[in-house]
Amino acid sequence: MNRLPAILIAAFAISGTLLTSSRCAAQAADDLLQGVEAAGDTHKLGEVVEMKFAVKNRGDRPQTFHFRSSKLFDIWITRAGKEVFRLSRGKAYAAVITNLTIDPGRTKSFTARWDQKDFDGNQVGPGAYKVYARLTPAMDAPPATTMYLVLGRNSVALVPVTIKEAVSRSKELMGKKVLIPKPCAHLCQALSERGYTVHQLDLSEFEKAGGAARCLVLRLV
Repeated sequence: MNRLPAILIAAFAISGTLLTSSRCAAQAADDLLQGVEAAGDTHKLGEVVEMKFAVKNRGDRPQTFHFRSSKLFDIWITRAGKEVFRLSRGKAYAAVITNLTIDPGRTKSFTARWDQKDFDGNQVGPGAYKVYARLTPAMDAPPATTMYLVLGRNSVALVPVTIKEAVSRSKELMGKKVLIPKPCAHLCQALSERGYTVHQLDLSEFEKAGGAARCLVLRLV
């Protein structure tokens, strides 16, 4: 079994509140109304994201779905088209035939949690993420419903630095890795809290000549 990359808690209950939320992205599929939402519009980096997925039967007849296992639904998250989280990844499900019936006018809700870690167990970076959710029956699966989730949107402006510090601590970004002259206790801590791996370099001799980390980069094209 693959190592479980994130803290997951999944459960289901009967509720109708999700489908009326202003943060809910919902779409109809025949007589079904689906929606997925998060507990808030934005989340701080590292904060556990609580998600809820709901399916409502708007028709006048019961809707029954048949599943090959105890897995009834799935939630996955992408950024720029790349998947970073899937609820079912590394999770064991009982290999038993399972049926789910939703009576007319009733809603079945499922919940899940994401600790903002990717498949390698690393903290993801700030930005917009797309959340997908759907039932996973053996046949006639409804299309996935989606919403957008923003991580760390408000944290970008929370690193107060002076113009002198910004110039003297000019840095080179390599994905989520940062090369920065030392010492930089305040700025390095702020970057680390936002999911970056900071490498401090002793560039004191280059700084005497007016240089910095950016000046020492040789790009290969």
